[in-house]
Amino acid sequence: MKITYILITILPILLLVTCQSSKEERQAEFNSPNTPSIIYIKNNYPEVKHRIPLSQIADTIFYLKLNHKCPKDIYQAWYTNNTIFLYDLDSIFAFNNTGNLRYSISAPVSSIDILQNEQKFYIYSFRDKTISQYDFKGSKEHVIHLKSNKLGGYGSCFLTINDTLFAISRLNEGLNPYELVFFNKKGEVVKHITNSQPFTPQSHAIFYNTAWERMLFRSPQGCFYYRPYGDTLFTISPQTELSPIWIEQKLSKVPLKKRLEYRGMNLTDFINLCRTEQWYNIRYIENSRYIIAEYIPGRSNHDIPNYMVYDKKIKIIIKTEQTLSEGIAYQNFHFGFFNDYDGGLGFSPLCQSNDYLLMINAGYAQGGAKNFPKTLYNIGRKIGKITYKCRSDSCLSIKNKKKLENFLKNLNENKNTMITIVKLKTL
Repeated sequence: MKITYILITILPILLLVTCQSSKEERQAEFNSPNTPSIIYIKNNYPEVKHRIPLSQIADTIFYLKLNHKCPKDIYQAWYTNNTIFLYDLDSIFAFNNTGNLRYSISAPVSSIDILQNEQKFYIYSFRDKTISQYDFKGSKEHVIHLKSNKLGGYGSCFLTINDTLFAISRLNEGLNPYELVFFNKKGEVVKHITNSQPFTPQSHAIFYNTAWERMLFRSPQGCFYYRPYGDTLFTISPQTELSPIWIEQKLSKVPLKKRLEYRGMNLTDFINLCRTEQWYNIRYIENSRYIIAEYIPGRSNHDIPNYMVYDKKIKIIIKTEQTLSEGIAYQNFHFGFFNDYDGGLGFSPLCQSNDYLLMINAGYAQGGAKNFPKTLYNIGRKIGKITYKCRSDSCLSIKNKKKLENFLKNLNENKNTMITIVKLKTL
C-alpha cells in the first residue's frame, strides 16, 4: 500500500521490461481453422504483479446520479445512450440520462439481457420458464414459452444471441445432463451442450446459486460463454458453435472434488481453504483491447476481487494480488482498480455494457459499506476505533478530481444511487 505514490512512475518501466521478454517465454497466439485467434496463456507467461491503475485501461470515467435509492443489491446493470437499466432480482428499473426513473417492471428470480441496437430487452423467468420481450419504452411485445424441463440457473445465465436465438446456461450440480441450451423464438430447443464434468454429489453437498458468475455475456466483439472453474473462454456463433479464443493456466481453479457442489463444506471453511491453496473462480470482461479476468477465492463474492488484465495491443499481463489482511495492516480499503484517474474510490465493476464498465455506489468490494460512496470518500470506513482510508492518494488530473468532488457535493446517499462508468480503451 505504501507504493501507491510511485506507481505511475515505475509501472511504465515494468511494462517495458515485460514487453522485451524473449519470445521463447511467451506462448504465441495461433489460429485454428474456422475459429478466431486463440490466446494461450500458460503458467510461465510473463506478468507484472502490481496494483493496476485505472488509467491503464480507462479512456474516460464519468458519474451518474440516479434520483432513486435502490433498496436492494443490484445484480445486473447496463448503460445505453439514453437509458440506464438496473436489476435487483425483483424488478428491472429504467432511468433516463438525467437520473430520473422512467419505469420499473416486476421480474422476480429472473435474468435480464439487452439488445441495444434493436432497442429491446428480454427477461428470462426461472419460475415460469418464459422469455418476455420488451421495447425500451417498457412495453411487452412478446412472450416465449420454453419447451424444456432441463433448465435451472440464476444470475447472468441468460443471453440473447440475436432476436431469434437465446442461450441459457446452468451451474454444474453433477447430475444435470446439459450445461448450455439454445432456444429459438418458438421456445423450441435448437441445441444442447452436454455437461462436460458430470458427477454424483455427496449427500451433504451444497449448491450455491450466486449472481457473481458471468457464464454468458456480451461485448462489442460478440457473445461469450465461460464454464465456471474452466481455463477456456468461448465465443458463441449465431450457428450455436462454441469456439475457444482464450485458454488461461496462470490461475489455479477449484478442483472438482473440492467444490461445495461436490462435497459440501462450511462456506467460511471453504473460502479459507481456497485462500490457502490459491484456488479461484473467475468471471470475464472483454473488448477489442483487453481480456480482464476478475478472480476470487472459491465461489463467494464476499471477498476482495483481484484482476488479471491481458492487453491485446502489447501482449502483456498485469495482475493484482490484494488481500483483506493487507488492507487491515495498512488501514487502507482502496479495493479494486487503483483510481489514479481522479483520486476517487477503488473501482470494482459490477457489469460490462459494451465498452463500458459499471460500478454501483462504492462497489461490492466494500461489503456492508458499499451504499455509502460519499462517506467512504470524505471520511473513510470506520471499523471499531480505526478509520480505513478508501480513496486514492494520487490522481492524474486536478480537473478530474474537482469534477468528482463537485459531483459528490450534490449526492445524497439516502436518496440517490451513484453509478461510476468507465469507458475502456479500444484498439
